[in-house]
Amino acid sequence: MLKAMTRYRYIILFLINLYPILLHAQEVTIKGRVLDKENDNPIAYAHVFFKGATQGATTDFNGNFVLEGERTSDTLRVTYIGYEDRELLLDKGQTDYRLTIKLTPTSVQMQEVVVSSRGYENPAWEILRKVVDNKKRNNLIRLKAYEYESYTRNELNLDNITEKFKKKKVVRDMIDAVERGGISIGEDGKPILPIFVSETISKQYFTNNPKRKTEFVERTKVTGVGVDDGSVVSQITGATFLEYNFYENWVGVLQKDFVSPIAESWKLFYDYELDFQTYEIDGIPCTRIKFEPKREQDLAFSGSMWITDEAHHYALKRIDVVVGKQANLNFVEQIRITQELIPVEEAWLPSQTRITLDIGEINDKWGGFLAKSYVANSNFVVNKERAAEFYSQSVRVREDAYEEDLAYNWDEVRQGSLTEEDMHIYQMIDTLKNLPRVKTLVDIVEFLINGYVNIAPGLNLGTYSQLYAYNDIEDSHFQVGFTTDVDFSRDWLFKGHLGYGIKDDRFKYDLSGTYFINRRRWMQAGIQYSNTLEQVGIYNDDEPLGTLFTAASRWGNLVFPFYNEVVKAWYQTDFGIGMTARVSLKRRDFDPLFPFEFINEDQDNKIQTDFTNVELVTEWMYAPGEKRIKTMYNTRIVVSTNDKPRFGLRYTYGIPDFLGSDFEYHKFQARIWQGFRLGAFGRLTYELEGGYILDILPFPLLETHQGNELAIFYSDRAFNLMRFGEFVSDRYASLRLEHNFAGMIMNRVPLFRRLKWRLFATANTVYGSLEDENREIVLSEPSDSKLKSLEDEPYTEVGYGVENIFKVLRVDFIHRLTQHDDESDRFGVKLSAKITF
Repeated sequence: MLKAMTRYRYIILFLINLYPILLHAQEVTIKGRVLDKENDNPIAYAHVFFKGATQGATTDFNGNFVLEGERTSDTLRVTYIGYEDRELLLDKGQTDYRLTIKLTPTSVQMQEVVVSSRGYENPAWEILRKVVDNKKRNNLIRLKAYEYESYTRNELNLDNITEKFKKKKVVRDMIDAVERGGISIGEDGKPILPIFVSETISKQYFTNNPKRKTEFVERTKVTGVGVDDGSVVSQITGATFLEYNFYENWVGVLQKDFVSPIAESWKLFYDYELDFQTYEIDGIPCTRIKFEPKREQDLAFSGSMWITDEAHHYALKRIDVVVGKQANLNFVEQIRITQELIPVEEAWLPSQTRITLDIGEINDKWGGFLAKSYVANSNFVVNKERAAEFYSQSVRVREDAYEEDLAYNWDEVRQGSLTEEDMHIYQMIDTLKNLPRVKTLVDIVEFLINGYVNIAPGLNLGTYSQLYAYNDIEDSHFQVGFTTDVDFSRDWLFKGHLGYGIKDDRFKYDLSGTYFINRRRWMQAGIQYSNTLEQVGIYNDDEPLGTLFTAASRWGNLVFPFYNEVVKAWYQTDFGIGMTARVSLKRRDFDPLFPFEFINEDQDNKIQTDFTNVELVTEWMYAPGEKRIKTMYNTRIVVSTNDKPRFGLRYTYGIPDFLGSDFEYHKFQARIWQGFRLGAFGRLTYELEGGYILDILPFPLLETHQGNELAIFYSDRAFNLMRFGEFVSDRYASLRLEHNFAGMIMNRVPLFRRLKWRLFATANTVYGSLEDENREIVLSEPSDSKLKSLEDEPYTEVGYGVENIFKVLRVDFIHRLTQHDDESDRFGVKLSAKITF
């Protein structure tokens, strides 16, 4: 017995001494994925290795890695700049592992580079100079044209849910449904609720001289809470809105301009640190350079970039940038953009891009949002030039792109198969959007945003801002409107309203119908009939001032009120690139509710108190590069524009003796407007407009400059200290300026930086003239007592203010510099609401 025990002891001691040798010789395979602990986003380019070893594996763009070879330690180590190092103890004896490793973000200060009297400089600078010297060679804009196929996946989740928000019944229902569905809760114990996911297959086309682009959406798969119309969503879920070119000096992110780490002015904005290790990426030797802003208040990135060697002309191979809280963006906790590029005909084009947007808690009663986007590009074709007409639309969607097709195999076209968690997300969104409380909440939110409530498929009632008004003509005014949407018809749009005034005992109504001849070219024809109560100086049939402004202006004592009966027909189409043409024929009966007499020279100097005019209006607009999205209400909105100027021209001919018309006249109007960046100094927007009327007309047919007597509301289409109907012109020129400093000033003041307030300045001026004949034909008193011309001096007002108060409010402090009288206000304060980042 004793001998046996002694023998076993020797065997055990032998095995213990042999274990390091066996461990060293053991071949293992470790496959896994490295994720961000806070948002489960893949971490590309992380280093995975056995503790004590110098070599290992690097995660790919999707965070995946494979580590094969001899096992040299029981501890696996994972490192990446900007994250805490992670160590995992591996089970002994196992040779095949499948791991999901999550890293915790941290703040890492870069090492300081000391410049001595001998002239020592940062070793990264020499490489950066070569990168900048080769930018023109490597930048994709050097190509005449290029195109590729794109796969895009977008995902939106509700996260950072507060304890107060959890107590809401609708949120509790959603959390219960997610937990029942088996979706894992985050490591911090807080649930993440998926509310939207989309996949899109599209083709991107670009040309650089002149610069144009278009995206053709071939197939899109959309599911989300509150998302009903896939045709609308498919226009904004493709790759066209996820383009980032770090070779440009400025990179646009959330309507802000961030300086690129390889901009010509790189030394002014960034500190750099060279990683002396050489990385081989796709067989190309690369050097990593870490960077961070010199000043935290600057709109600049922090992160890393991988630069190729001399043989590949010091190109940008990979880049991983972060925008953190220091950027002072509204609601934004973090933005991360990771991009990988490949060489195509010597230029470098993006092959993969991943964007993560982390929206923090909006307030302590709500939660935040986590948005993820992934774009993979393939099948590149360069220098294949196409006709200019090909680029006429920024986004085109195949008619059946959003319709479900069971025969379509997404696994063959998407970049990689969906994970089990991805498939769960689709299932859970379908569950969440059918919860009764969620459906009710979605209806309420849609009503608040759009002003309409859906009462039947394709039919919507509204808007709430115009349901009631009180004024001196009608006393109480009640109104209800309606509009159809794409569920009613994609070819027809009907809309209108019916109102009634108690005091004047009169119905007011408006009805229009539009037929879409060709939706791709937005070719349409329509007809309208209306009989409404309007005001001279506020009514603008061609360019509405906005729903809230118009609704608020109908309260109180109306200025130059009149009944307005209109019959109108029009035709509109897009032609060329960024060009829109419109022609309309309109007959109007003007029935004033104020003292009004004029001499009609076109009718043998007849004295009239009302009139009828018939107009033929032709309009042309040129807006190169503007992105227009078709909405579910069969309208279009501009969601993104470049910095190019936009132009508009209008000619109006008053047709005499036609359908009872009293006048013949000619009107000309032209407008140019543009917004462009001024680098670190912010963004400037200007609008220049002019008009000329050739003939003698009563003042309601002249240019009555838009004033604003509303005590609270600010309007960017009005002169905000000018009274309604105060000035009239038959020829004029106006200029509007607004400069947003984008945090350049207030980000340097600690208090304002914490509040995230932003400073802006405005200046508006208009100069006009009025022919004596136009003055003399009006015989009634109001024109003499109130209407004035601008011949002696222009009207000028300047302003300044703060926006982003409580992340929504904007306050304008305005000074009227000229054209003072006893009734004018020389200073005013106006409020408006605008959500910006």
